Amino acid sequence: MTDKKPKKILVVDDEMDVTELLAYHLKAKGFLVETVNNPNRSVGLARTFLPDLVILDVMMPELNGIQICRMLRADPKLKRVPVIFLTAKAEETIAFKVWRRERTTTSASHSAQKNSCFACRPFCGA
Repeated sequence: MTDKKPKKILVVDDEMDVTELLAYHLKAKGFLVETVNNPNRSVGLARTFLPDLVILDVMMPELNGIQICRMLRADPKLKRVPVIFLTAKAEETIAFKVWRRERTTTSASHSAQKNSCFACRPFCGA
């Protein structure tokens, strides 16, 4: 028999009830979960926890999920960690709007954008 280590998930949201609810359900499914309600502590915790997945709230005070995602992408140990954006918005997500705006306003080549843009992977096949 092989003992599989549980996958690690980091949940970042400024609302404690959201992180507690997500952690409860994820732990019940066998995941190892860390939560953080202070966005300023999220990248530091990610560096020590080394998650297999990060769930980020989009709208938080001081640092939003998009800014945190960019910091994760800049870290060599975290740049390949998948990120799921969590938002209460029912309309087109803010993350996608920012991604689309950056793609149309930047003068960098498409291939450079694919390598640097946090949201390109699902949309560009990078």
